[in-house]
Amino acid sequence: MGVESERVRTFAAIFPSPEVASELSRCIASLSAKHYDVKWVEPLNLHVTLRFFGEIEKQLLPQLEAAIQAACAGVEPFELKVEGVGTFPPKGTPRVIWAGLTEGSERLANLFEMVDTAIKPLGFPRERFTAHFTLGRVRSAHNLSSLKKDLLSLEGKQFGTFQVSQVKLMKSELSRSGPSYSELAHFYLS
Repeated sequence: MGVESERVRTFAAIFPSPEVASELSRCIASLSAKHYDVKWVEPLNLHVTLRFFGEIEKQLLPQLEAAIQAACAGVEPFELKVEGVGTFPPKGTPRVIWAGLTEGSERLANLFEMVDTAIKPLGFPRERFTAHFTLGRVRSAHNLSSLKKDLLSLEGKQFGTFQVSQVKLMKSELSRSGPSYSELAHFYLS
């Protein structure tokens, strides 16, 4: 009998400052109080997914960490403004509710490019990047017109600005109650 290799579900993420996380959480709380059929993101899980790697072999982690470290070393810390609420897809029945990123988003896209390029030699395919904080995932069309109206009123909502100074490599474990994340490594921008 062969030994089964261990796999780990991973992604690179940027976490907000406590102040911005608190503002995003307040927004989620006010929307969830209206009992829409949405699976809202837990406050501690609020993050920008910089790059999702999926299920990878555990022995690939050191190479992945080295690649992310090298990518982060070439980027200076920057400010990121969190503003507005929208949905994916933007028209029709929404599946994801998000908070947007405005000022600093081009620097974030550059950081994504650096990471995406650094991991390509490890066999990861190129990806497109859409900068956002996921706030919730719509489960059904229950009260959809009312939800859309509420989201429209949050179009220009200001959640604050925070400094992006590190990227975290996260492990994601899925369960019936939702994902739980744990930090595998972190990399400072310099």
